[in-house]
Amino acid sequence: MDSLNIIIPVIATNYSELDIYAWNSNANKPYFSIIGDQGGACICGNDKERYMVLEIPESEFTFESMHRFSVIPHEMFHAYQMSISKTFYDGDFRIKCLSEGTAASFESIYVKQHYSYNYFKFDQNMVDLEVLTSPRIFENYDSIGDVNYSTSVFMILVLVKELRKKNISEQKAFELVFRSFFKKNPSNVNWKNIFEEVFSISVDNFYSSISNYSNDIETVLPSGDLNLLDIFQLSSENYVINVTSPDSDDYILNDIDTNGVVEGRDSKITVKLGDKLTFEVDAFGHPFYLKNKQGLGTNDLVAGADNNGIESGTVTWVPQSKGTFFTNVPYIMVCTVKFLLNKNIKSQSNGISF
Repeated sequence: MDSLNIIIPVIATNYSELDIYAWNSNANKPYFSIIGDQGGACICGNDKERYMVLEIPESEFTFESMHRFSVIPHEMFHAYQMSISKTFYDGDFRIKCLSEGTAASFESIYVKQHYSYNYFKFDQNMVDLEVLTSPRIFENYDSIGDVNYSTSVFMILVLVKELRKKNISEQKAFELVFRSFFKKNPSNVNWKNIFEEVFSISVDNFYSSISNYSNDIETVLPSGDLNLLDIFQLSSENYVINVTSPDSDDYILNDIDTNGVVEGRDSKITVKLGDKLTFEVDAFGHPFYLKNKQGLGTNDLVAGADNNGIESGTVTWVPQSKGTFFTNVPYIMVCTVKFLLNKNIKSQSNGISF
């Protein structure tokens, strides 16, 4: 619990408390007087309260099944989802492949990180062939062919692969799937619109892309050294900066960054790793380039910036690494805008803040 609290600190924003009832199945319902006959593993409830149940089968201790460990981060991730999404807490979002696929992917990464065991490969490898032609059926909790949520996990890993094709880092892709999507409060009614807003791909196009894969979990496995802290340390703010240019010497930037107000000529911008920068450019005759190094011309451009080098319009960029970056000033060799991308991590008693 201490380890999970660092990675996904659960704050009861949508509820006051969540009691946890955990026992070995051979104990024969020790909490019957409180939660009745409820068993298994779930976020459950009665007419009085909602709670987490973790009944670990005796056989998992006998045969040292990794599930006796993985089920805990799985259910804790659901508690995290409830804490950042009111619609999830209220039960207004019931899309299985996204609800359970994310929790099961989270538990697999956790197990690999903490127990050096590839839960994806050995325990979530029963991907139903039907996902390649009819992925929509796995939106429903009544769908079959999703043993240990293997098929839902496969869909999440394919989504991460598709996001990486858009020059999104693996860590950022998982952050979008694990956190950013749910923070938008998707519901059974609007989730497809939010899906396209967050991932810049429609649900229909995503489903079509699945047919390009084989139903082999090993073809979509994430990096072996993927670390949950690297995923959840990422910030996910969207900063919109207005850019004008009174001459060919300078840019004037106005709005806010992570430190507050940005204004004036050649202002410094500071953001956190994972933030999205949107520049609204109105600089006729003075192309706005984002560069890795100070200098003239179109060399050393940053990777992944849309519309880099325009004079009028919108430039968007999600930096993939921390560092200092620059804009381009034609004809005049001056150091202009610097983007300082820092994780700004500091320890706190309740986990990690950014």
